[in-house]
Amino acid sequence: MTTSVEAVTERHRQITDRLEAIGRVDVGDLAARLEVAPETIRRDLRLLEQQGQLQRVHGGAVRKAASPLSPFDGTTPERPEHQRRLADQLATRLPDRGTIYLGASTLGSAVAEALVRRARATSALTAVTANLDAAVVLSRVDSLQVFNVGGTLDQHDRAQHGNWALSELRRFWTDIAVVSASGMTTQAGIFASSTAEAAVTTVAIENAARVWVVIDSAAFGNPGFVQVAALDRVEQVYVAGRPADGSVTPFTDAGIQVIAD
Repeated sequence: MTTSVEAVTERHRQITDRLEAIGRVDVGDLAARLEVAPETIRRDLRLLEQQGQLQRVHGGAVRKAASPLSPFDGTTPERPEHQRRLADQLATRLPDRGTIYLGASTLGSAVAEALVRRARATSALTAVTANLDAAVVLSRVDSLQVFNVGGTLDQHDRAQHGNWALSELRRFWTDIAVVSASGMTTQAGIFASSTAEAAVTTVAIENAARVWVVIDSAAFGNPGFVQVAALDRVEQVYVAGRPADGSVTPFTDAGIQVIAD
């Protein structure tokens, strides 16, 4: 028989796992998934915040930044090996010339690092991004042309959003938009973890000839928080980690190529 302490521990594990996968959790969604009252989830979130594992926001919680925002020091963070391999796969599939958009997320930054590793092969590539870390990483390569759209800065992941970012992003047309998703299903399409992120991703998709998606395996095949777009524009999906059994087939049946690591 499961004790009350074990039940709480398991709920906290599921909450933090989902938060790690999609960046934000919603009280109502968690209550339905875990089959408990919303007040139970609110109590769990308060405890997890006190432990420093997340930051509560209206209606749910978001990831807690590992440290306060500080100037980028030029070092490359350690990435899980499967993220690095997946980013390298994506980077090798990009054209040697043309324009790309790179979305703001951990995986987006990993792709930027992969592009730097193969800089000689991407000397004629132009990158547009609303990811401050990605812009700094890409700026190390003199031959790459980099445009950072600016805008309101999110202190948790250095993503840029708001009216300024949207206005500037609408000026660019890209050959490929590499966008990040906090959830993705064949029925509902692409999800983002916030309305601000969704707005930027929507414009990036609208202003691109082709769309590639990067997503964590825990979020792939599952809905996220805010809907962004249907799958009709998506050409390829790059999944970091092993997708759940049976989750790939609906996407390949829809004509979408899925690459996982």
